[in-house]
Amino acid sequence: MAEFRKGYNKTFREILPEIVHRLAPQTAYTQSSPDTANWGNAKSLAYGDSHYWGLWHGREPFEVLGQKIPRFMSEFGFQAFPEMKTIRTFAEEKDFDINSDVMKIHQKSGIGNAAIKQYMDM
Repeated sequence: MAEFRKGYNKTFREILPEIVHRLAPQTAYTQSSPDTANWGNAKSLAYGDSHYWGLWHGREPFEVLGQKIPRFMSEFGFQAFPEMKTIRTFAEEKDFDINSDVMKIHQKSGIGNAAIKQYMDM
């Protein structure tokens, strides 16, 4: 995580602001959405822009979203399958089951299909 943060800071707090200032000095630059980057700290909901993934990563119930009221919420994170029109471009009807090899190979999250199924079965 330290290497990721170091690269993030170098890119978004040093390189890009310098380029934007040089090429378009009249343009304001914000390093990213002002994400609190402090998941799990209740006080973080009072600052910046929140991306809340407590359902997906923490397996919290949907009802918790009514209790997590930040200053600004730009993202309630929960993965979804693509629309059927898209699925039909890579799968035959016999492969529409989320446990088919075709659907599994398109799932890039280790908890993906199981998490979606868990919530949809509630």
